[in-house]
Amino acid sequence: MRGYHAVLLGLGLSSLLAASLTAALPPVSAHAQDPDKKPTNAPADDDDDDDDGKPRKGPRLAPGKELGLALTLSRGEIKDTRLARLVALDVPAGTPPSVFLPAGPFRATWEGDIAVPFRSDCVFSVNGRGKLKVEINGKSVLEASGDDLTTATGKTAKLKKGANKLVVTYDSPSGGDAIIRLSWTSEDFPREPLPPIALAHDANLEALATGRQLREGRELLASLRCLKCHAPGSLDLLRAASSMPELATDAPDLADAGVRLNVEWMARWISDPKSLRPTATMPRMLHDQPEAKARDIAAYLATLGAESKSVASPAAADLVAGGGRLFANLGCVGCHTLPSNDDWAKDPKRVPLRLVGAKWQPKALVAFLQQPDRHYAWIKMPNFHLTTAEATKLAAYLTSSTPVKMTTADPAPGDPARGRALFASVGCASCHALPGVVDALKAPALAAIGPEKWSSGCVASGTVETPRKAPDFGLSENAKKGLRAFTGLGLESLTRDCSPEFAERQVKALNCVACHKRDGYDDAWTDLQVETDTLLAGEPVEEKDPDGLPYPAAQNRPSLTWIGEKLKPEWAAAFVAGKIDYKPRPYLRARMPAFPTRAEGLAIGLALEHGYPAVSPPDAVSDPEQIPVAKQLVKNTGLNCVSCHNIGRTPAVGVFEAPGVNFMRVKERLTHDYFERWLRSPIRVEPDTKMPSYFTGENSALPTVLDGKADKQINALWNYLLQGTAIEPPGN
Repeated sequence: MRGYHAVLLGLGLSSLLAASLTAALPPVSAHAQDPDKKPTNAPADDDDDDDDGKPRKGPRLAPGKELGLALTLSRGEIKDTRLARLVALDVPAGTPPSVFLPAGPFRATWEGDIAVPFRSDCVFSVNGRGKLKVEINGKSVLEASGDDLTTATGKTAKLKKGANKLVVTYDSPSGGDAIIRLSWTSEDFPREPLPPIALAHDANLEALATGRQLREGRELLASLRCLKCHAPGSLDLLRAASSMPELATDAPDLADAGVRLNVEWMARWISDPKSLRPTATMPRMLHDQPEAKARDIAAYLATLGAESKSVASPAAADLVAGGGRLFANLGCVGCHTLPSNDDWAKDPKRVPLRLVGAKWQPKALVAFLQQPDRHYAWIKMPNFHLTTAEATKLAAYLTSSTPVKMTTADPAPGDPARGRALFASVGCASCHALPGVVDALKAPALAAIGPEKWSSGCVASGTVETPRKAPDFGLSENAKKGLRAFTGLGLESLTRDCSPEFAERQVKALNCVACHKRDGYDDAWTDLQVETDTLLAGEPVEEKDPDGLPYPAAQNRPSLTWIGEKLKPEWAAAFVAGKIDYKPRPYLRARMPAFPTRAEGLAIGLALEHGYPAVSPPDAVSDPEQIPVAKQLVKNTGLNCVSCHNIGRTPAVGVFEAPGVNFMRVKERLTHDYFERWLRSPIRVEPDTKMPSYFTGENSALPTVLDGKADKQINALWNYLLQGTAIEPPGN
């Protein structure tokens, strides 16, 4: 019984958690705290506003502080500052450390605070190559240089309770990969990377604000598809593989729009996209007689497509109820307001679903739910691998609310011929290429637009020009300032990209924190689940997971805090792309959707951000002599791993509260570094875990195997797991 074991082991390992040096690891129960070292400023859940202005539960920070460190990257006179979650990076040879720096040798400086809940002694260490200096409160505690920084021994750093000034200076080597991963340890916890939740910086740093503004302008230029109308001009390198990936962002393919979308919805969308979806990136293109012209364009699009149109029919109540349960169990509420929500404008960052029935033709909606990226590769809507039956149920639920009719002041039908001409002349064809339609819009090349022009046209100050001719993206004044700041700096950064920055942009764009905790913050789904509770009322109790077992009550989804260290990038890329044919956690009702266009860049970027290579080193060959010993550890008379973990086709024998992942899948998924750190102290890695800790310092809770030495037992277990799909259970 895992929960019971965790309590017993917690009683025996109180000092491990008592002297936690991170000010943001949540407090554990009283049995696991040392009363002599009880922190007075221990972390607590608090409300913190996210980008949506809605409260998210997360770590309590001092006024004027934000999570992360200010990372300044410099080469000669060129400097760039951005937010860093970790004191880590891996910059492969020939790639830039920042989107605003060219490739080559550089200096990186991390600055901010590291917070601890009480006075503590710790020692810093580092992996990597180059030259490093770590300063705490103005005193040097670690200096290292060379091709193997692990050989350096740090001084004991005495940290005061609360915030301690941290400065880390790193000079990359003159050639080859630049690698750094800073760690710390104390007598109370094993060696680990500096936790993001313990790092903070001054929220008002001017250099950081400047770097953020430049990046927001750069990202807007790409996400708004500016280059579709404004050719890159002299920036021929944009065609290179190293250019900003988002510059390849496509727009929805409208070749068969007539058999997918309803003409009334298309007319309203074309007239004013943001009136239907506040987050729309499509601009308002029509300023003179917009409704009439929109009807004409919609009438033209309605002629496209060869399939017969489908007609909506009332859905059976069981289909609607089943679709509602799917909506709840897949976490759709993290990104969408409910279809029945008429007040979605109060939550503008979530995509409203009130108009799904007005937008989609019934047959097309089912097909879209099964393959969202079929007509739009860069769509943010992921692929949940829905079966036809599941998609039919979900479509029934999404369209079950009272239909919304798309009406206009003038109900006259549009003219397809005029619409086709307008589609070419006003700029629709710049983004939405259609056979036989020649884009007639003539816009100046991007590189030819002088600084004085970046206050007019698409980025004009105020709401509209008089008379307005340029597209209206509905940009805020801050967004316009970002575009002007970026273009004022020059467009050279579009010719290169930095993988960790791409990954962070995609974590935000894809709203990964809708379903996953990260850096001490709760996921949005957890806070919004109250909205879907009624959809789960009366859920069938006989429902089983893919292994044929009842779903457990514990449904904790994995945190993303350490994902770049945890998963091998090759497996992570395949998993995010939807190419893994099994669920690592079949006991979760939730399922990981696919984002195939972004998968590889996301996986590589996260690995490099954590200081790990884009390609995993080859696994060691399993030592056959270790297997018999490991089987002793795995048995119920040992560490009792078989209680919670399936081993190949052999099921766990006594799961309590929550099962674990199948042992045969560990080799292909996890890095060795993460595996070892996880075994030594699961709760420091994942505070919500049910996994107990069996190791304290050099010793194991099982003294009868391998002299009770933690290193030896962990090594034996790793060799056992290296067998992969050939692994065999320990037997009786």
